[in-house]
Amino acid sequence: MNAGYLSGDMILSSNAIYYTYALYLIAKHRFNAYNNDNMHLTSLWFFYASLISLYTGAFESTVESHLNSIKELKTLGEYKRFILSRINERLTNDYFDITLLGSEGLAVSGRGNNAWNAYVASLNIMNAKILFSKSNLLVSKLFEPGTDGKRKSLEKHHLFPKAYLRSKGYKDSMINQMANYAFIDWKDNMDILDDAPSVYYPIICTGRSQEDILQMEKENALPHGWENMSYEDFLVERRKLMAARIKEAFEQLRNNIE
Repeated sequence: MNAGYLSGDMILSSNAIYYTYALYLIAKHRFNAYNNDNMHLTSLWFFYASLISLYTGAFESTVESHLNSIKELKTLGEYKRFILSRINERLTNDYFDITLLGSEGLAVSGRGNNAWNAYVASLNIMNAKILFSKSNLLVSKLFEPGTDGKRKSLEKHHLFPKAYLRSKGYKDSMINQMANYAFIDWKDNMDILDDAPSVYYPIICTGRSQEDILQMEKENALPHGWENMSYEDFLVERRKLMAARIKEAFEQLRNNIE
């Protein structure tokens, strides 16, 4: 599957795996979907189902409705249209531009939720390079088995450091906003410590071309000039770019089957 979910830690509901696999089997055995076709369908559905938490809570009636609709279908083309119609009716422009930016999406504090995991999956789908890394290592490579040593090879780092924000009076619920996190190579993290972004970011960018800096910022949903923004303005602008990355990855998956 090419949905970008490369670690079990990124999947908050095992139901998404089971029910997506059930659809894979239906497509294969009832509609004779070839493997490549079926993998594209499965990847898109899993990305969608995970992002909107389709298979959490009281989801049984949704599954029953889907299965009843599929019973009426006769061809693979009809099945594809069914998949796309269910996805398109939920993942609208308003979803990405409004819902995903709010308290049901990226505007939360904590270790992560389905919106954060979809953002990370999007980095994997779009082959984003690890933030601040001096190499061209892809984020996806750091989810591969065997990358952990005594310290995790991939760290979720506060872009505005904890100590800096605490010195400004911010509480943990604001400090640990998901828009304040990025995955970076721990060797680079060691050099950042507790400095303000306006201090450490120019040092990190030393020796990089403007083109490289802009590409790094684009890939990792950083607004240009973020290091000089107020923290709260930064959170607002970064959520927009994170949502845009999720939408970009979603559209790439959708275009594979249209």
